[in-house]
Amino acid sequence: PYRLGFDQEATGAAEVWELLVDIFFLVDILVSARTAYFDSEGREVMEGRAVLRNYLRGWFALDLLSSFPYDLVLQGV
Repeated sequence: PYRLGFDQEATGAAEVWELLVDIFFLVDILVSARTAYFDSEGREVMEGRAVLRNYLRGWFALDLLSSFPYDLVLQGV
């Protein structure tokens, strides 16, 4: 919050920390895309395509928007 509020660049340990947080959340997307779920009848669904489809229709958009490393992309522009 301090860095964003005062328009400061992350350097040193703060820069490494921000990169690690970005990586953690992107890995979370991959894990969530492979995590079984329970359907409306209470059955556990473990089939890969069905799990991925359920995740893409559910939380994927929010997860991607919240974990996309905008700062890294905008630095490259």
